[in-house]
Order: sequence, then C-alpha cells, then structure tokens
Amino acid sequence: MENSLTKEINKHLKAMNYSDLNKVLDYVRSLLKSKRKEDNFMVYHGSLNSKDAEKIRKTIEDGCEKIDRDEW
Repeated sequence: MENSLTKEINKHLKAMNYSDLNKVLDYVRSLLKSKRKEDNFMVYHGSLNSKDAEKIRKTIEDGCEKIDRDEW
C-alpha cells in the first residue's frame, strides 16, 4: 500500500531520465549511510554516567591545560 508521499515521489521518479535517477539513488544511499552512522553512535548514548563524565572532565582540565616547556 502506497501512501500519498510515496505516490508523489514515484510520479516524479517516472518523469526523470536515467542520469537524474542515478543522482537520486546516490542521494538516497547517502541518507541511509548517514543514518547508519548516527545509529551506530547512538549505541553509546547513556553509557557514561555523570560521575564518570565529571572525572573525565576534571582529568582533562588538570592535565591538558598545563604546558611543560621542558618536555621537548
């Protein structure tokens, strides 16, 4: 069963030449790749609690904001 949006898209696709259809296909594939990357990132959502995040923030502030001029 097609909804009205799918029907509208199909109507326009039928009017396109082969080259333009390839462009549409490339675009659709890019949207799907983008979505997959986003989905993969979301696996980590919520995996860091606020206590651990605070530890990391403090460590970065304490260790990364200092310059040891004799290091090199």
